[in-house]
Amino acid sequence: MSNVPSSNVDADSRMPVGSEEEVSPKEKVSLKSFVWSIGLSLAVLGLIGYFTFEPDAFKEMVTNLNPWVLVAVLVTLFVRVFFGGWRLSFISDGKLNIMAGIRVQLAWDFLSNVTPSAIGGGPFAAIYMARDQKIPVGDATSIMLFAMLQDQIWMTLSIPIILVSALFIEIIPATFGPVVTGSIVLFFLGLLGYTVVFAYATLFKPELLQRITTRIFRFRWLQKYQGRVDQEMGQLTERAKLLRSKPWRFHIKGGMLTFITWMSRPLLVVLIIALVYTSFEPLLVFMIAFRFGMYWSVRRAT
Repeated sequence: MSNVPSSNVDADSRMPVGSEEEVSPKEKVSLKSFVWSIGLSLAVLGLIGYFTFEPDAFKEMVTNLNPWVLVAVLVTLFVRVFFGGWRLSFISDGKLNIMAGIRVQLAWDFLSNVTPSAIGGGPFAAIYMARDQKIPVGDATSIMLFAMLQDQIWMTLSIPIILVSALFIEIIPATFGPVVTGSIVLFFLGLLGYTVVFAYATLFKPELLQRITTRIFRFRWLQKYQGRVDQEMGQLTERAKLLRSKPWRFHIKGGMLTFITWMSRPLLVVLIIALVYTSFEPLLVFMIAFRFGMYWSVRRAT
């Protein structure tokens, strides 16, 4: 299952080598920020538990737990993490083994939950990967970029599935009314347009992104970042050339691993509900969880 070791991979097919320099102190992740994020999360969780916990209901739930469904939940959780790690190992061209890919996948999921929405977990996960595996930050960024791109492509494919399914399944509750429903549909269509542009620009027209960022960073209060941005966009162009040079089987296998990782998320939600309830609509729950999976993809790739 592991990919070809990096020593046996042709130099032209490897991810572009990034800078070997350490991350500057300004770029290091602040431990204080993580402590605050985790502390606030635990505080909110404690407050919710304090005001909503009902001992009798909890006891009844534990009594009615289906052990076989619990096993299925654990297996599905393992599959999601394992295939996510396998995907990172595969697209790294041997720079990560599967166990290292699993560690990065777990770190990515964790960081996506504790970091602010404007930052997301991807950039921090790339830094973690570079430190954990002692590889250049540029290589780690390339791996994360391609993983996020695969998530975006799958999200693009899932939006039409959700919109068509909404005609037959009440994915968007009727109580929302036409205005809210229309707004949600417009949001989905806007998200579809964004992901198409992002994927196209990343794979085929990275110079388009370079022109856009150049114009944005011409503003006086952003000019001090111009040099760094130009350097990163130059590296992005090189990575896009590399991705285009990959054979179709590389993209197909990466897409299959992404598909399994994605589908395990809504399945996990269905199984968790089935663990404590027997009367519910599995297909409806699956599609609703599938819909929210798109939000999670945007959150991770921010």
